[in-house]
Amino acid sequence: MKKYLIKIIPLIVLALFTSSLEGAQKNTELAGKINGTPVPYNEFIQELLLNYYNFQYENDRAPDSREKELIRQETWKQKTMYVILKNYYKKYNIKVTAEETIEYLRNNPPETLKKSPLFMTDGKFNQKIYVQSLLYDTPYNLKPYRDRYQTYLIPNLKLQDYIIRDELLTSSEKKLIRKILQSRANIEWTIIDTDDINPYITEQEIQLYYQKHLSEFKLNPYINLAYTTISVVPSKTDIRLTNAMADSIYKELTQGKTVQDILNSDLTIVPYLSFINIDYVRESELEPSLYNILSQLKEGEFSPPIADNEGLNIYQLENRTKSMLSYNILRIPYIPSKSSIDVVLPAAQQVVKLARKENLSIACDEMNLDYHKTGNIAPDYDWFGDPQVVNNILNLIPKYSERYVFEPIYSPMKKVWVIVELLESSLNVHQSLEEVRPQIQKKLEEQKRTELALQLADKISSGQHTIPSDAPTIYIENMTITTPLLGNDATNIYYQTLHRYFKKEKPKAYILEGKILLPKVISVKIDKKKKISEDQLIQLYKDNLPPNWFDTWMDSKVKKAKVKIYI
Repeated sequence: MKKYLIKIIPLIVLALFTSSLEGAQKNTELAGKINGTPVPYNEFIQELLLNYYNFQYENDRAPDSREKELIRQETWKQKTMYVILKNYYKKYNIKVTAEETIEYLRNNPPETLKKSPLFMTDGKFNQKIYVQSLLYDTPYNLKPYRDRYQTYLIPNLKLQDYIIRDELLTSSEKKLIRKILQSRANIEWTIIDTDDINPYITEQEIQLYYQKHLSEFKLNPYINLAYTTISVVPSKTDIRLTNAMADSIYKELTQGKTVQDILNSDLTIVPYLSFINIDYVRESELEPSLYNILSQLKEGEFSPPIADNEGLNIYQLENRTKSMLSYNILRIPYIPSKSSIDVVLPAAQQVVKLARKENLSIACDEMNLDYHKTGNIAPDYDWFGDPQVVNNILNLIPKYSERYVFEPIYSPMKKVWVIVELLESSLNVHQSLEEVRPQIQKKLEEQKRTELALQLADKISSGQHTIPSDAPTIYIENMTITTPLLGNDATNIYYQTLHRYFKKEKPKAYILEGKILLPKVISVKIDKKKKISEDQLIQLYKDNLPPNWFDTWMDSKVKKAKVKIYI
C-alpha cells in the first residue's frame, strides 16, 4: 500500500504552483470520472500540485515536462486508488475514529519517528515526548501522521481482512491449511552455513546508496525565525456586511435550517464560522448579560445576533434542567474585505524594505512594532497559530539564505500581515559520505549476503547446486506448526514446507539464523479430530501472503477501473 500513498508533507499555498501547470487554466467543473464517481476539477488540481511539490521537495528542483506528465499519470492512479478504496470502505462500513487512531499510534509508533532525532533522549526513543506530541501536537506536530493513519493505513488494515476472506481465500485453500494445522511431520533438515559468503561492495554502490537515501542522513532539521505583525481592522462597510449576513443566517435558522445546513452552504463567510458547544453550567455562574439572553430562549431556539468588538454570536439553548443548562454558540467574526487588507499592505511592505536594509529587529524598533523570535524549532512546529502562514514560509525557506526577509503574508485566521525573517535553517544539511560510509558499507554487506544466500538456496532447491557432502542434518520427529527450529519460531517455514509437500512441489530452501535450511519431508500424519478455528486459518494464510500482496490486488483493481479524463 505504501507506494500509493501521497507523502505526508507540510501543506502549501497551492496558488504558488499554479504557474507550473500546463493546460490547467480552464476552470471546468470536473476533471473526470472514475468508475462513475465524479472527480472535481479543483480537487484533482490540488492533489496534482501537491505531488509536484513532493517531487520538488525530494529532488531540490522542479520537474521537467516529461516528469510532469509522469506525475500527472501517477496522480490519476492515486485518485483511482482512493475512489476504489472509498467504495470498499463503504461496502464493509469501515470507519476509524480519532480516538482509535491515537490508540493505535500510541501502541505502534511509526519506525520513522522511533528513529527520528526529534524523539531521542540520550540516544533512545522517548515515549513521553512522542505521546505528548501525539495527543497535543507539542513539542512536535503529528497531525499529518494521525490524518494519514486515520484516512488510509488503519482502514486498509481492516479492509485487508475482508479482502482475504471474501476474495482471496478459497474453500480448497482453507481445506489445505486446515490439513497443515492438523498435521505432524517427520522432517530431515539439511543445514548449510553461509559464513564463507563475503560480499564485495564497490565504491559506486556506496555512492549510489548515499545519493538515493540522502534523506536518511539529514542532520536534525530546525529553523529559527523572527517575525512581526501588522493588524488589519475591518472597515465600517465590512462590519455592516457581516451584520447583514448574520441577520440572514439568523433568519434561515428561525425558518427551520440547521447550523449544519449553514456550515455546508456556499456562503463566503462559512470558512470563518465556528460552532461551539458549552456543556452544562449552573445558571448562577453565567454572566448576567448571557443569562438574560439564554433565559428567554426555549430549548432548540436561537437568539438574534449579539455583537461584540470582534464579531457576532448567535446563541442556541440546547437543554435546561432545574438549575443548569447547556447551549451552543455560532460565532460570526468580522472579516476584513480585500480592500481593507490591501490598504494595510503598503505599511507591511515598508517594514520589509527597512528590514532588508538593516534587519527585522531594527525595523520593529524603528516602527514601534512587536518583535518575536521562535528560537530553534522543528520545521513543522506551529510557531504562529495559522497553518497557512507556517506552511507557506516552510515552503519558501529552501529557496533563500539566512537573514532573508520574506514578502508580507496575510493571515486570514489572525487578520494580520506577517513579516518573517529567516535567521537560521538546517533543512538541507546532511552528514558527509565519509561520515556515514561505515554504516552504508555494513548495511550493503548485510543486504548482499542475504541476497547471495537466497540465490544459493534457490540453486540448491532447483538442483543447480549440489548440497555439500559434509553438510550436517537434523531430524525432527512429529514436528508441528508450533515446533521451534534452531531455537526460533518456525510456524511459517513449517506451513510453507507442508504446503509444497501436499501440492507435490519441489522443496524450498529457507534462510534462518544466517543458515540455509533445506527440508525433506519423510512422512506426515493428520489428526482430523484436532479443532481448528476460522481465525487460525485466516491468520496463517495472511501471514504467508507475499509482502506486496495488497499492492498487487490494488494494481489489478486500478487496471480494471473505468477512468474518463476531461482535462
